[in-house]
Amino acid sequence: MEDLSKLFTALGNPVRLEIYRRILTEACECELDNKKSISGNCVSELAKDLKLNQPTVSNHIKELIAADLIGIRKVGTRSYLFGTKQSVSDMGAFANHIYAEVNRTKNSF
Repeated sequence: MEDLSKLFTALGNPVRLEIYRRILTEACECELDNKKSISGNCVSELAKDLKLNQPTVSNHIKELIAADLIGIRKVGTRSYLFGTKQSVSDMGAFANHIYAEVNRTKNSF
């Protein structure tokens, strides 16, 4: 439960939630492709898209990394971000458990 608490606390900030959403939807993996280029979200691109300065985005990213929601891969001077499968799996399992409990209880809406 402590790990889930860290996940939900990190996602409780609307800016971090948007950063996390963008990382998951725009680049789920950070791997070298056949051309030896890298795919993933770059911190500077996120800052530009969200109209925030790069240090602010970097601080939010540190929180997401600390909660093990995202990983980072540095190539040269750029940092590329990707979502971790375990965090998504943990949140999904928690949601499924809560859903099952709500459906089991007759007094739920």
